Amino acid sequence: MRSIALLSTAVIASASATLGDSPLSAAGACGLAQYNNTLGHLDPATTRAVFAPDAQACCAGCLVAASCVSWSFQHVYTPSTPCHLSTSGFVSKDPHSTGNACGDARLPPPPASPNGVFLVDTSDGGRRQTFEGVMVELQSDSIGSYNQGMPGDGRLVPDGDPTAIGVPHDLTPSERARFAKEVMGGARTIRLALGLYLRGLGPANRTIVGRWPSQMAELRQLQELSGVEGWAPEYWSPPPAWKKTRSYYTGTLESFNASFLEQFCASVVADTQYLTAHGLTVTSWGLQNEPNFDHTNTSNCSRTPPRRNSSSSSSPNVGANTYSQCGYEQCDYYRAFTACAEKIRAFDPAIRIHANSGTGQLGASPIAQDPASLALVDAWTWHFVSAGSDRTFGNTSTAAPWAYGKLDYTNEMEYQPGSPYAGTEVGTVSNVNIFLNTLTFKSAPTGVIMLHAAKPTTNLESLGYGWAWWRSSGSNASAAFPDLAPQHFALNYWTWNSVAPFTKTVPWNSLRRNVLEDVQRTYQRVVAFETPAAGVERGPVLAHAAPGKLIVVVTNEIEGSKPPADFNATVRTTDGAPRSWAGYSFKGDAKGAFFNLSLGIVRDSASFTTTLAANTLQWWYEL
Repeated sequence: MRSIALLSTAVIASASATLGDSPLSAAGACGLAQYNNTLGHLDPATTRAVFAPDAQACCAGCLVAASCVSWSFQHVYTPSTPCHLSTSGFVSKDPHSTGNACGDARLPPPPASPNGVFLVDTSDGGRRQTFEGVMVELQSDSIGSYNQGMPGDGRLVPDGDPTAIGVPHDLTPSERARFAKEVMGGARTIRLALGLYLRGLGPANRTIVGRWPSQMAELRQLQELSGVEGWAPEYWSPPPAWKKTRSYYTGTLESFNASFLEQFCASVVADTQYLTAHGLTVTSWGLQNEPNFDHTNTSNCSRTPPRRNSSSSSSPNVGANTYSQCGYEQCDYYRAFTACAEKIRAFDPAIRIHANSGTGQLGASPIAQDPASLALVDAWTWHFVSAGSDRTFGNTSTAAPWAYGKLDYTNEMEYQPGSPYAGTEVGTVSNVNIFLNTLTFKSAPTGVIMLHAAKPTTNLESLGYGWAWWRSSGSNASAAFPDLAPQHFALNYWTWNSVAPFTKTVPWNSLRRNVLEDVQRTYQRVVAFETPAAGVERGPVLAHAAPGKLIVVVTNEIEGSKPPADFNATVRTTDGAPRSWAGYSFKGDAKGAFFNLSLGIVRDSASFTTTLAANTLQWWYEL
């Protein structure tokens, strides 16, 4: 990123001359001019990263730059939270933030070019985060089309009940094995939706269990056959007995006082123990999926909740017959999360605890601002739905700068029905760019590329949600899959072209390498990995990974209504060593006609140049 440092010493010197020689006068002027003591949420569309030696230099550059704004965020400024450039201004501001730290100098981005030069930094200084591998969610119980209703709700049923149509249960024995190996093999973590895709109710509706007798054994078999590392349970709704509405579908917790939370959190640990007792390895935990969608900075929450009218509710009354939900105001989420995370940490300190599974630290700001609660957080988690990859491009207010030293990644991403990205060529490559941006700009160690491992052909949302489709028991043949037999699955190549190169060719714990770009382009992204020291099996695209080999992914996404255009990319390395490369091309379609097409081999060269057609991506592997 140093190749795009746009705050030159000349600019900073000019600003200092304008403001006087004192750094304090520069900082003070910046604070007065740019909303002192405010937290700004910025439109990320044109953000660029630049480097400045300190907050004063950033502010000074901002004051003399065209189209410039600045922000402060809880008085934080460190070398790892550099300035940013954009043409955009504040979308909103919050008067509760303290401090006068500089944040953003903003300029128009450079024009796009049909040719790019990318330098993979193979030096020690080019080492970035460890890429752990990919997460995915599993629909292990039934749900109505477009999330409308949960057949059977939490009622316990026999194995053959017509509502027991999740995966892997609703696949033939041979398809279960094929699904585990071909689809799930290479994924690292399975997100498990408690109260939704695992929703059987225990005694008095106070715990969550398998809804049919074989459900837990099926999940354990999937774990063993696929080789996934473990599971990431979090609640869509806790069991109804703990909620005001006594319903999976609506409401919030009955209470947030200490005695209630003591009992509730004991049941939360019991639900986690239930999973481990049935052979599932739990590696991550979250209290609640989408407890709120807040982007406000709430800092003053006491551990003791205020008295409330008995009829009041801390969450929207979402209608029944949708899917399980539980809403939390930020202070209530803070209280419940802190109480339960303490117990999860005591139960198993190795479990990664994340918040808030929606809007990350923005929707969990009281936790971020309480040192005791913050110490319980290992990661912030975000959801990204039906938007273009430009929304994740650059160091934005929803990216790395304000992670409080925690991991930061996306654990939900999908295209809703009707989205221009669902089942389209641009959607396939945009999906990849969204994920690459989280790796580059958030240093995310993991995340969801696309939400679901498999969705039924009968569900309206399946096209933009799933890695694969399956035809559920009792359903009619789909026009898109006329030959697909009941209890069998087929790959969704609109998504599989995005997912498979990661899960099948990039080993767990690969190192991300920094890529120096001639121009940092929004839609033509280049990200490099280096295989870990110990060789590991890699799946069907390449037989196995030798240690210390480079893997480079290059994309060419065509924005909106712009005409299709090729993109030429030249990839070099800082060490200049000759390498041999094998290339493969991918492009989304319905039938998989553009999956993993060989581009041939470049032998013993210090660089390679390749042309990408519109809405294609390429993977290049050092041999």
